Amino acid sequence: MNFSQTLQAYVKRYQHAFLEFKNTYTTRRGKSLTAQALLQASEERFRALADDAPVLIWISGTDRLYHFFNKGWLDFTGRTMEQEIGSGWTKGVHSNDLDRCLEVYHSSFEARKEFYMEYRLRRHDGEFRWIWDKGVPSYSDNGEFTGYTGACMDIHDRIVFEEKLRDSEARLRIAAISSELGTWDFNPVTQEMSWDSACKDLFGSAQDTPVTLDLFWSKMHLEDKAAALDSMLRAMNPDIAENYESEYRIIGLPDNKLRWIRAKGRAFFDQKGVPVNFAGTVLDITEEKIALEALQKNERKFRLLADALPQLIWTGDAEGHINYCSQAFIDYSGLQLEQLQENGWLQIIHPEEKESNTNDWIKAIANGEPFISEHRLRRHDGEYRWQLSRVMAQRDERGTIIMWVGTSTDIHKQKMASTELEHKVEERTLELAEKHEQFNKQKEFAEIILNSSVDIISLFDTDLRYLIVNKKFEEMYGIKESEIINREITDVYPKMKESEFYKLLLEASKGKASHTSGYQSIITMKYYETFMVPLMSHGKVSAVLVIAHDNTELIRAYHQLEVKNKELEKSNHNLEQFAYIASHDLQEPLRKIRTFTELLYNNLPDLSEQSKSYFNKIDLSAKRMTGLIRDVLNYSRLSIAEQSIDTVDLNIVVAEIKNDFELLIQEKKAIINALALPVISGIPLQLNQLFSNLIGNALKFCDQYPIIELYSEEVKEQDVVQIEQLNPTLRYIRITCKDNGIGFDPKYAEQIFNIFQRLNNRDKYEGTGIGLALCKKIMENHKGLIMASSGISGGAVFHLYFPAGIR
Repeated sequence: MNFSQTLQAYVKRYQHAFLEFKNTYTTRRGKSLTAQALLQASEERFRALADDAPVLIWISGTDRLYHFFNKGWLDFTGRTMEQEIGSGWTKGVHSNDLDRCLEVYHSSFEARKEFYMEYRLRRHDGEFRWIWDKGVPSYSDNGEFTGYTGACMDIHDRIVFEEKLRDSEARLRIAAISSELGTWDFNPVTQEMSWDSACKDLFGSAQDTPVTLDLFWSKMHLEDKAAALDSMLRAMNPDIAENYESEYRIIGLPDNKLRWIRAKGRAFFDQKGVPVNFAGTVLDITEEKIALEALQKNERKFRLLADALPQLIWTGDAEGHINYCSQAFIDYSGLQLEQLQENGWLQIIHPEEKESNTNDWIKAIANGEPFISEHRLRRHDGEYRWQLSRVMAQRDERGTIIMWVGTSTDIHKQKMASTELEHKVEERTLELAEKHEQFNKQKEFAEIILNSSVDIISLFDTDLRYLIVNKKFEEMYGIKESEIINREITDVYPKMKESEFYKLLLEASKGKASHTSGYQSIITMKYYETFMVPLMSHGKVSAVLVIAHDNTELIRAYHQLEVKNKELEKSNHNLEQFAYIASHDLQEPLRKIRTFTELLYNNLPDLSEQSKSYFNKIDLSAKRMTGLIRDVLNYSRLSIAEQSIDTVDLNIVVAEIKNDFELLIQEKKAIINALALPVISGIPLQLNQLFSNLIGNALKFCDQYPIIELYSEEVKEQDVVQIEQLNPTLRYIRITCKDNGIGFDPKYAEQIFNIFQRLNNRDKYEGTGIGLALCKKIMENHKGLIMASSGISGGAVFHLYFPAGIR
């Protein structure tokens, strides 16, 4: 039974009850109290039945006025019977519906026929709800017309749903047409299939071609059938009933053209779970697939190129979430792609730049603008290095952002150098700019400063015309300020045009500051330290300030010092020659002393033990003096600069030294481990002497079985900076010589390299105290450094730092 039939049944039911009540009232009027009781009972039964009804009930008389409403009506409207009877009920009807309702009611009343109408009735909470009102004429037993009985039901939700449904269907039709969707329908019971005209066009089928399931399957690509069938079966399985979605290839029915199709649909089931309908849409995605394949091919090329570049490269989706990082990015950061995807690339930015970079990145994402920043990124070892990062939005042909591409280029060295230079230039520029501003504000005070300066000061405009010169300038060049103001420098001094000074001045007028420490003027022939500073105004060069300090006396003194140094070098050379000759002349009498001592010792009979002791002491002293003269001679030779530099394989050097000490090594059962020493540039003889002294000392100063280790490594940049004696702009190789000997007190770590410095008993350990001084001198000749350390329990470690090239 539908809604209308249900409402009709309620009307008939309550109309019958009302007529029963009315007839009883009419026939029993004026009779006994028993009849009145029956009348009252009938009325109560009617009202109870009406008030219990789930619908709104009203009754009108022949005067067309309403004189009864049930409890359902009064509860719905929130009004009393007195407010509603007569024509009071019309106050609750929506003003847009009232005239139409009264027209229907009165025209039906005239014709004595039933009616129904839909209108909006105000509910007790003020909301207007749609009501379906059914009215039926009433008659007494003798056929007399008595008025109308009506019943109403709230149909607001149905009306709203129907409106939404109509709107949804209209929009679906518009969407299907505008998006070139085709629709299809399949009856699993009858196996009938139908396509709309758009669907036939998508499948390349003529409009009059009959459509069957077998024909559909016959044209589907063999490789796609299994997946498509599985998706259909899952959609028509009541236990799964998932939405149907599939992409497959077809061969057009008449044109044999390969097409990619995206199909979507849904199955509908009866109460027993049997699929009774399967319908959906299809869309031609051939161009999308072709574009996707081209995109994937380009992406493979992009990733191959990105992984080959030294730059850090990454890509992200339209919201900036990372979906790819080059291998260089992963190696640099030490993070995996998953970690970068989870926390983003901002996680490796230096804390000092992170907040501003994060804000700029959010703005870039929101506005689609490029993100460009110089910032520090954390490397895998924890070091932060300066990078120039650019992140650009990639857009499709409609201008919509589809992805972001980011690159980071290492500018750490340039940044450090630039920062230092900028700092110096900024300091000097700030100082001069402050003077310039002070000149503009207090001209008189500035003139006093300019004219009292011992430096030559001049100011040029951007066309290199003199604006200001001070008194020192006038004195030095013998010309008055009034004679040159507003004249170009080449007009005043024509031969200046080919000078270095003019070139630097021209560059300064374009914004480049310069500083020369030994410029010689072609006008005065004096030497000057010159500063050229471009003065800026609103971002442009407005003038060039030139400050020149007369360095003539200093340069001349420097030249005199060079002459003195050459004379000193000549004197040192003569002293070296003298030391060399003197050491040879000193050794001759010592050899005779040792020879005649030995002859006396062997030829004098009956020598006492004390006499023998005296002879031994004489021989030992002469032997020590000979060694001392030899070491002094070796030390003096180290100052001779003519020795040639050659490529030296330290592995061969150590092997030859081990061969020289073979007997001592065997005697002391020593072990010497030399691990892959480098090939360096040096003086072969001196390097042999260097390692011979170190290995010899390690063998000599050891009371156990000597163990000597030699190994090398490249010194890290941060370690070079920590050692004051090393040049921070150079790379160094460190060679370590480590032994297990007696060692030394750590407080003598520097004194042991002094000449004639001994820390041990001469009677127990031989030596002149020159060996380590020789080592230090050899390292100085090689622009290197030797350092020593020792522990309390013994053992010595010597570090040799050899320069390996410019950083």
